[in-house]
Amino acid sequence: MVNRQNIARSKSAFIAVLIFVLGSASIGQAQQQVDPIVVIGVSGEKIEAAPHKERFTVLYFTGIECPLARLYAPRVAKLSEAYAKDVQFFGINSNQQDSSAEFAEFVKEFQLKFPCGKDFNNIVADQLKVKRTPEVIVLDQEFSIRYRGRIDDQYSPGIARSAPKRNDLKIAIDELLAGKSVTQSETEPEGCLLGRVKKVNENSEVTFANQISRIFQKNCVECHRSGDIGPFALNDYQEAVGWADMIVETIDNGRM
Repeated sequence: MVNRQNIARSKSAFIAVLIFVLGSASIGQAQQQVDPIVVIGVSGEKIEAAPHKERFTVLYFTGIECPLARLYAPRVAKLSEAYAKDVQFFGINSNQQDSSAEFAEFVKEFQLKFPCGKDFNNIVADQLKVKRTPEVIVLDQEFSIRYRGRIDDQYSPGIARSAPKRNDLKIAIDELLAGKSVTQSETEPEGCLLGRVKKVNENSEVTFANQISRIFQKNCVECHRSGDIGPFALNDYQEAVGWADMIVETIDNGRM
């Protein structure tokens, strides 16, 4: 006969293991807390994004030439105004190829009325593991990450829907304001790879002047030059370095 006492002990052991596993899972899913962030504003002033006892925070990483960043800038501007009472927005440009003056023009062009600044040397982007522009991170009042990823799913390279199927950033904000957990706390951002600062190899046999610029002149500069259809210029060293990772990705994916 089956020993009921042994069965009861087995059930208790199984429940204990289950509680431990579920408890461990919940600890593993704890939200990352972020330290206050400091960037240099477009007018040279120091801008600090810090916890606010009554407001959520959106960190909006953008770039001045990325086509998707430009498409989404007006949308972020509208969202910042719609949620101004409950959410503080901060615009951050971490691209090494974008100057402060250029970013100031971008802010003016798209009428971004919230604080915007440059993240020199990608310090903030590296800290938060930001990959692309545009990319957003939503923080609660304790500065814990509650959502990160895309703004919505309307645009991606080669795709432009008539309207988004899911307004990820808006949904995340609405759920947090309603006191709920974010249904989808992370999405894959779409857009341009962030232009990170790279270590220069002083002893490299391949240089921009001798080899790379000639390849660009032969294959790219016809479109990728100031005033032409390419979204960024490739006859400038600083621009080329900043877009290097994105150039490799678009070639690998067969988009160029």
